[in-house]
Amino acid sequence: MKFRILLFFLLTSLLYSQTLKVGRITSDYNLDGILSEPFWNECDSIPNLTMVEPIEGSISTFTTIVKIVVNRNTILVGIKCFDEEPDKIVAYSKARDVNFSEEDYIKIVIDTYMDARSGYVFAINPYGARSDGLLYPMGYESKSWDGVWDATTAITNEGWSAEIYIPVTTLNFPDNISMWSFNIERKIQRLLETNRWAGINKNYQVIKTSQAGKITNIPKFDLGLALLVKLSTLGDIRKEYNEK
Repeated sequence: MKFRILLFFLLTSLLYSQTLKVGRITSDYNLDGILSEPFWNECDSIPNLTMVEPIEGSISTFTTIVKIVVNRNTILVGIKCFDEEPDKIVAYSKARDVNFSEEDYIKIVIDTYMDARSGYVFAINPYGARSDGLLYPMGYESKSWDGVWDATTAITNEGWSAEIYIPVTTLNFPDNISMWSFNIERKIQRLLETNRWAGINKNYQVIKTSQAGKITNIPKFDLGLALLVKLSTLGDIRKEYNEK
């Protein structure tokens, strides 16, 4: 009986939580922050985020579109942050692992074990400055971790956009599930506005993975072919080749 009740609540939470189907990288690509490759137009997307602050549950002032694509050894997250006044975007940090709390940023959280106790945090500002961390039980985020990943941004007349590159070897994950917990948050500093995909509650931080949505269609990654690239050389890598 207890097992049936637990299964019921698990299935119910999966049914009613936000989900995004992960797409596939089907061609070469340039990590330039533009999302110009055809596969970006062929995958599902999060069409917008919901305001958490200042008015919880309201429609965000500007649209944010989020997409995720993968191949056998790579995860790419593509984000378009629309802004009607891009000249007023607040961004000044350019160093690694700084606090973006006083500027525009995007923060993504991935819980590969779906245990609501662990996970990874990746954050960027419109200049492409990066910050990352590990999540531990009780909602503790450690900034001492420096993962191997990269991100490129572009500020345009529509706002700003970003492509985040994560080699699968940067993450630990079980090989027997095709779904991870995922959430994303956008800050628009000049409006003091925070928007989020899931967990629309001022009492929760985006790192609260028990409130995250789900990304599905995760493939069985080929860790045998994945190369762990040193951070010092990662900046030179701007092209991946399709692996079928």
